[in-house]
Amino acid sequence: MAVTSGVVPEGGTTRTGVIERASLITRLCGIDGGLVVVAAPAGYGKTTTLELWAAADDRPFVWVSLRRADDDPVHLLRHLADELGSQLAVPSDVDEVVQGAGRSPLDEMVPALGSVLRAAPPVVVVVDDLHVLRQATAQACVEALLDDVGPTVTVVLAGRTVRQVGVPRRRLAGQVVEIGPDELMMDRDEARRLLAATATIVLDDQVVDALVERTEGWPAGLHLAGLRLAERGGDALLSGRDRLVAGYLVDEVLAVLDDDVVDFLERSSVLETLDAAVLDALLDRHDSAQQLRALEDSGNLLLVPLDDERRRYRYHHLFAELLRDRLALRGPVVVSALHRRAAALLDAAGDADGAIAHLIAAGDETAAAARILAEAPSAALHGRAELIERWLDQLGPWAAERQVDAALASAWAAVGTFAPDAFAGAMARVTMIDPDAVDAPAVALVRAVRGAGGLDRALRDTEVAVDGLTEGTLPWALAVVNRGAARLHLGDVDAAIDDLAGAVDLLEAVPAFAAAAHGHLALLHLDQGDLDRARASGLAAARIVRDAHLDALVLSANPRAAAGLVAVVDGRRDEGRAHLDAASVLLERAGVAVGRFALIGDTVVARGWALLGEWAAARRHLALAEAAQAAEPASVQFRDQIAELRRTLADAAASGDRPPLTAAEQRLLPLLPTHLSLQQIADELCVSRNTVKTHSVAIYRKLGVSSRGEAVAEARRIGLIRSG
Repeated sequence: MAVTSGVVPEGGTTRTGVIERASLITRLCGIDGGLVVVAAPAGYGKTTTLELWAAADDRPFVWVSLRRADDDPVHLLRHLADELGSQLAVPSDVDEVVQGAGRSPLDEMVPALGSVLRAAPPVVVVVDDLHVLRQATAQACVEALLDDVGPTVTVVLAGRTVRQVGVPRRRLAGQVVEIGPDELMMDRDEARRLLAATATIVLDDQVVDALVERTEGWPAGLHLAGLRLAERGGDALLSGRDRLVAGYLVDEVLAVLDDDVVDFLERSSVLETLDAAVLDALLDRHDSAQQLRALEDSGNLLLVPLDDERRRYRYHHLFAELLRDRLALRGPVVVSALHRRAAALLDAAGDADGAIAHLIAAGDETAAAARILAEAPSAALHGRAELIERWLDQLGPWAAERQVDAALASAWAAVGTFAPDAFAGAMARVTMIDPDAVDAPAVALVRAVRGAGGLDRALRDTEVAVDGLTEGTLPWALAVVNRGAARLHLGDVDAAIDDLAGAVDLLEAVPAFAAAAHGHLALLHLDQGDLDRARASGLAAARIVRDAHLDALVLSANPRAAAGLVAVVDGRRDEGRAHLDAASVLLERAGVAVGRFALIGDTVVARGWALLGEWAAARRHLALAEAAQAAEPASVQFRDQIAELRRTLADAAASGDRPPLTAAEQRLLPLLPTHLSLQQIADELCVSRNTVKTHSVAIYRKLGVSSRGEAVAEARRIGLIRSG
């Protein structure tokens, strides 16, 4: 047997009270490929049964224990990929798709993981606690993956219910082995062995039969009964008949524990994962590790270890629910205080998802909305708008109607999905909730990033945001970079460079914006004739896109376009072509939802294709740039470039689409307007003077001129080099 590290603890099937179930395990070991469904209510020993199977089977097991955060298709598929990678070979191209920003869960991530499952050797993949998946898209991802599994892979879906992932359809087709309550309930012999292990007393058949009948073979109930019998003896078994068996047994277990232990159990139940250090801070204790170890050593199956080192645990789901119900009896003030404290601890540990969940559980809608808004910019600009939407769904359907921060977070989600109607609706809700918020720095920032209201409004919004936000923070850096972008459009080149260069290093949390800032700098340096700086900025933009897996993210279109244009000018034609191709695809996905975004991207791509002599592509993007320019008439920087492109393409058409300059000729062309001699240019390019002369003559011929001065004038006129 092999299992994923930290999921099924070694020795987990030798804990006190675990009963070997030979016939069921033999049946499971005989299953070769296909789908196995283990579905039953809490306390039926689903996970324990699967652990026994893993211990008895020679095949490796990949174990994916789902948590609340997995109710998000991207998080779910990345979690699955991580666990698959511990046992199976996951190719780098698959990992790039799964970890990349902006990937479609169903259209890209699922097929990528499916390729791994189709080629896998014999293996058992267990997806436990499937019932935590409530989102339709997350459920659809699991169902789609089932269709991609190869014949050597056995998939096990375990949970309280698994109907939501297409099991009924497969049942009708005879494609599923089902293990349910009838198979998991214990018979008299199994119950006797379990009770003997936990109660440590000899029970006669009448007592065992009574327990099996009253619990209907429910393993958790039998285990709890055994714990109680160990304290009270067999005669106490038949008391309390008027109470539900489950509630009676669990209450009796707690009743015999010290008050301090019960207090520890109840207050710690607010956490999904039990970590000793976090518990010490949450409960003002110093002995949480000892408490957890003592509970585990007692043979209490309701505490489940999550790693081999016994550092992290969880309560059995049923037990956790009971503890939370009991904690609620202390009143909302106590419960809310614990959740607030848990939120602060998880926040400090970098677990924003957990912190938000605890703030919501605390009933603190205002704090939860503020925390969601704090995460919204980086989530939206990293292709995770669905994460914002999930948090807002958890907060409640009406939160965005009464909380400015929630409405602003929904506006950020719309920014991330290029959804202008959704953005307009969110901003209308902001104004409806608080009319005075319209000029607040946070509102101005999201409006500026979205590009709503034209260049003059964008510049005003960025000024408001820069002045009102805390200097050095991520929101402030976003505002400064957006101001730089607005100044770029308005032709204020030096101020634009100052803004972009001054804030780009603060954008690590939003790599898409860092790449965009470097892309803007590359264009500005290129148009100033500073090829060295343009090259450095273009390479930085491309590197960020690659390293942060942003290839499929629409926001990476413009940095890819800038990197492509600079590469073409720099003579790296194949590299430039690859960037321009990628940018073209992304710009098509974006459409004209944001005029300035399309204006930059399509203008730059058109320039690149023109330099490569790809006239049809250049004309197509020029037409798109002209449409975007019509919506942004104040953008003088790109208005002039579009005019030059228009002349270039007209001249190319008139001359039968003149041949493009070669890479060597493109490297030489920016140096012709300088005062450098041919020999000095040769030294600059590290070539001979004769080579420079040959390339110069070729340039003159292609431009239809006969001198260096005429070549410079014609190149400027048709937009191959910038005027000035």
